[in-house]
Amino acid sequence: MQSFFWDAGQNISCFFKGFLFADRLTKENEVLLKENQKLFAEIAQFKSLEKENEVLRNALGLNLKEDFDLVLSQVISKDTWQDYLLINAGKNEGLKENLPVITPERILLGRIDKVYDDFSRIILVSNTKSIIDVEIQDRDTYGLAKGEGGFKVLLDLLPKEKEVREDDIVVTSVLGGSFPQGILLGQLKNIEKQASAPFQRAEILPFFNLQNLNYVFIIKNFETL
Repeated sequence: MQSFFWDAGQNISCFFKGFLFADRLTKENEVLLKENQKLFAEIAQFKSLEKENEVLRNALGLNLKEDFDLVLSQVISKDTWQDYLLINAGKNEGLKENLPVITPERILLGRIDKVYDDFSRIILVSNTKSIIDVEIQDRDTYGLAKGEGGFKVLLDLLPKEKEVREDDIVVTSVLGGSFPQGILLGQLKNIEKQASAPFQRAEILPFFNLQNLNYVFIIKNFETL
């Protein structure tokens, strides 16, 4: 009887020891999981800062910081149906409506349409609300770039007597005063010239690529000539 109860007591003791050991392992695993999550968060933050620094270094290489007063912001949403972007900067960063927005490669994206405390909405140059004074590079020729939706941009009011060619470069003009002069917009395609019309028309193929676009610059201040 003593032997029986001794063995039973040993088994119960081992059971509770195993139970307590498993419980301790569970708690240790939870602590390790939290530490790993914290580490992963720190690594993600470091990589994000590293990417921002890379973008800023490239901007310095293009003299963007020398030419303009800029705010770097991250793209948090892309509405490809309505040609909108959302960025994680707003009134708290000193942003306001109609400020120009460019890529780190000095390519025009559009302008700020709505501003909130911590984020803003950008209408792309292809948005139907977008109208921009532009010029054809090296041709002393001016016109209006009008957004048509679906990433399409039309060049209108281009004087018929002016000679332009496909693949000519389109940049912003100082005429409207809304954008800095000489910011890249796109290339001419499908030029239409009719004898009965006083102006030529053409498509503009924008230079920006939304697929790999993660950061943008907002131009807070610029001087017009």
